[in-house]
Amino acid sequence: MRVRAYRRHDQILDLLNEKRALDVGTIARKFNVSLATARRDFSILEHEGKLLRTFGGVQAGAEPSLVIKTFGEKRVAMNAAKISMAKTAAALIRPGMKIMLDSGTTIWTVSRQLKHLVPLTVITSSLAVIEEIGAVDGITLFCVGGQFLPSNLDFYGPRTQSALAQFAADIAFLGIDKLIAGRGGYAADQESAAIIRAMCQHANKRVVMVDHSKIDSSGFILALENKNIDVVITDAGISKAQRRQLAKGPYQLIV
Repeated sequence: MRVRAYRRHDQILDLLNEKRALDVGTIARKFNVSLATARRDFSILEHEGKLLRTFGGVQAGAEPSLVIKTFGEKRVAMNAAKISMAKTAAALIRPGMKIMLDSGTTIWTVSRQLKHLVPLTVITSSLAVIEEIGAVDGITLFCVGGQFLPSNLDFYGPRTQSALAQFAADIAFLGIDKLIAGRGGYAADQESAAIIRAMCQHANKRVVMVDHSKIDSSGFILALENKNIDVVITDAGISKAQRRQLAKGPYQLIV
């Protein structure tokens, strides 16, 4: 079964991260594509600065980034859904806007869609987002510091919340761990919930991004009540029952 190009590229990079070197034939066989397609994939990824070409193959250009090392399998899980959701989120953004980006792999995937939406101002607590768009021309980037949490690659705590209070954004894109219909969005811990609330307070529109696997499952810390959510973006894997429940909410549901 063939894999879509963008998914194949991510999987090639994951494989390269593991093996450190790959040849054209290996990629052609693994993904059931022609040698020409494999070479084209290598060329695209080389142009993006994500690998180095060698005779007959490629090699990793450097040690894996902190993002790849930390996110690991989470970066691949639900990847197609996250890319689809990220494109939906990007459609809400207009050049010239000021946006806030939370942390996590879903929001990081949104950041990868911003290069063609410049000029933009981005405020974020995520090191992964900083690494992704920090050098993009046309993006003015503000990082709200604080205490660094290596497992999430983000900053949190009173300093982070205080820094967020200095900004006013058009849209905040928020990643949550669970969404329970009739209640709201949940975070895994108090610290993450506090950052989500802080972003919510300083943005005109609050967009929650959650894949279908996180809907109507048990939550831990309530981060956002339903009344504080303007838009929910999820993926096509949502069930009819989940859709019916979420459609009752005070927010716009986009699938």
